[in-house]
Amino acid sequence: MKLFKGDLDETWSRIIAMLELPSTKMLLSEQGKLLSIKKEGILFWKKCTIEVAISSKWINMIQSRKYLIEEACRRAIGIRRVKVELIQQSEVR
Repeated sequence: MKLFKGDLDETWSRIIAMLELPSTKMLLSEQGKLLSIKKEGILFWKKCTIEVAISSKWINMIQSRKYLIEEACRRAIGIRRVKVELIQQSEVR
């Protein structure tokens, strides 16, 4: 299932809101962007893969906090099995 861009922006805002560390919230709101959500399963989503674009300057720091992003995604989307893939980009936005 694919979401419209407006849905992605809204979902990304919900994910960021679920993060507990203010520094991670700020960094992802400025240097990250939700690219896609790939859902698997019929009727009920069993798992999903979330692709997030990250500025190349910050990829290493964000990589170390990936588990926090996955937990925020679980809470924001309501799916237990979430995998976050970080996509390095020179410019985000």
